[in-house]
Amino acid sequence: MRTVGLLGILFFVWSCATAPPPQKTETPKAEPLPDLSNYGLATPVGGEAEIKGMGTIWLDKTRFVVTLLETKWETVDYGEGDVREGRAKLRIWEPEGQGRDKTIVLVEGKTKTVFGFRITMLIAHETYEKDTARYIPYTKFAVTR
Repeated sequence: MRTVGLLGILFFVWSCATAPPPQKTETPKAEPLPDLSNYGLATPVGGEAEIKGMGTIWLDKTRFVVTLLETKWETVDYGEGDVREGRAKLRIWEPEGQGRDKTIVLVEGKTKTVFGFRITMLIAHETYEKDTARYIPYTKFAVTR
């Protein structure tokens, strides 16, 4: 009986000794942000951005770029006089990485959330450039997280 007990203890100790050691789990390091400086001016998240023409800006310390595709405005009569109402079509996209891409249309004074960014349209219209004698799309918006 003692022999069987000793064999059981030896088997138990041997099985524990041969078990693989617990693996250390390393926290994955975040990939460095890409250099987006060739996509226009850096705009800090939490600030206001302006885009003139079919321009592009990049959101500082992020992987996202914003491109102005077009602006339109109309004069609307709400019964108390004419009110100009502008809207802009923006493309928010990620040139490197996962390649996420979304196009939104925002009316002045309205807010939409895209990829975790809250975008509030402040101004959307066209400005006249005397040098080229044409109207250029212009927008101003705020970006927050």
